[in-house]
Amino acid sequence: MSAQGDVRLHRPEEDAAWAVSTAGEARLHALAACAVAKEPRDAGKMVALGFPGERPSAEVLGLFAEANCGARAEEISAGGRFVRWALIEQLYLASPAVPAPANAVTDGAASSSALGACVAGRDPAASDAFVRSARRSPAEAAAFKRIVPAINACAGKKKLNLSGAEIHGVLAEGLYKMRGSAARGTN
Repeated sequence: MSAQGDVRLHRPEEDAAWAVSTAGEARLHALAACAVAKEPRDAGKMVALGFPGERPSAEVLGLFAEANCGARAEEISAGGRFVRWALIEQLYLASPAVPAPANAVTDGAASSSALGACVAGRDPAASDAFVRSARRSPAEAAAFKRIVPAINACAGKKKLNLSGAEIHGVLAEGLYKMRGSAARGTN
């Protein structure tokens, strides 16, 4: 990785913001997969609401309950943004097509959302491979190496401090939005 970016992956401290175990992260993704499989429209609406607060919102918990996914508030210890990203990742993965590269990519991404859009636009195949890889797996590490050039190009000289879970989320969001714009013919 070049000196430009400082994106971290596979560090024990990476999930401090999550305050959940690997099992908790797996539970969150299982809940998101359940909700997307049973209530894809409602899951899409939750994602469209934007970034929630530190705790999952009543609407998101209602989605899990409505889909009979068995989630209660005390079972979800991840922050609201991670719940949203888990939903985005599952919405993206529910459709198998890899998006085509975007026609225009913004340089110097300023936010995590813009970074995800930029990286996904620069290298959609590598971004897709990363999102589809299991967390903390050898496949994730290999896919991460493939997206580092796009991350560095998009981040410019900014120092990034993103966990693997955050990278999964922002790339899934970028790919998900690309797929939507491609479907609408606005890509």
